[in-house]
Amino acid sequence: MKKSIITFLCLMLITLSGCTYNTKYSESDAPLTIKGGLSDTLIVYYSFNGEERELAKQVQSYTEGDLLCLQTSKKYSTDFKERIKEHRKEREAYAKALKENKHDYKNKHVLDTLPTLKNQIDDINQYKTVYLIYPCWEKDEPLIIDSFCMDYDLSGKTIVPMCISEKNWRGHVKYSSKKSVAHFNKMIPNANFKRAKAFTDVKGVKKWLETIDMI
Repeated sequence: MKKSIITFLCLMLITLSGCTYNTKYSESDAPLTIKGGLSDTLIVYYSFNGEERELAKQVQSYTEGDLLCLQTSKKYSTDFKERIKEHRKEREAYAKALKENKHDYKNKHVLDTLPTLKNQIDDINQYKTVYLIYPCWEKDEPLIIDSFCMDYDLSGKTIVPMCISEKNWRGHVKYSSKKSVAHFNKMIPNANFKRAKAFTDVKGVKKWLETIDMI
């Protein structure tokens, strides 16, 4: 009887630990303002479930860059399926505004479709390299990333896009790096873009940074 009770309690503990892991992730306590320092590298990330945060921290461990977690004024759903629906709706409005305004990314009607960031950076000019880290949803980045790209002058900087993407049924990553870089280039035409990279987990970060000559 005691053995059964102990086994039951252990199973409950494992279950509760799993639930805590899945629901605990929150960036609400992350700093909203980057004061800057000695680093000339900025690591910008947006994360829904914590994976992108881990990717960003790995990049930070190799580059010693400043870390910025993007947060918005809008409260999004914490349910993943609902969040994807919100993402899709935002994307549709964004695409429509771009089409109606001849793909002028700085047009007010286009900018109005982007989510408003709560973050502030005291001096974007101190950074020479900016990492953009985000989840890949339906082959696209969340528009929160676009908001950052349009809020700050990133011209002349080296931009390194990196994302977490799932695989399709054939085992291929659901992500088009060429499409993403082409899109970012339209927003920031005077930046120096490195090849975009999709990860299915947080392994292989150092090898990739060495491949693109960032470390």
